[in-house]
Amino acid sequence: MRCFMQLCCASAVLAAISAPVFAGDITTEWASVKPPPVPELAPVTVDPKTTALLVLDFMKDNCGQRPLCLATIPNVKKLLEPS
Repeated sequence: MRCFMQLCCASAVLAAISAPVFAGDITTEWASVKPPPVPELAPVTVDPKTTALLVLDFMKDNCGQRPLCLATIPNVKKLLEPS
């Protein structure tokens, strides 16, 4: 009988922890969520030997259609040029 009771308790615990948990729709809470504060900007030093620089999505089809993206290209080019 004791083994049966332990098995029943174990089954109940397993059922409780494996039951699905349903969250509310995020759009209903959207207005009440406060974003984190803006991070403080600080100068940094980057070691090019240990730091990767990823330059993504600079294609004529997507960047060429957006003036702000197009304006960043000269600055990105300077980053890519060897010093």
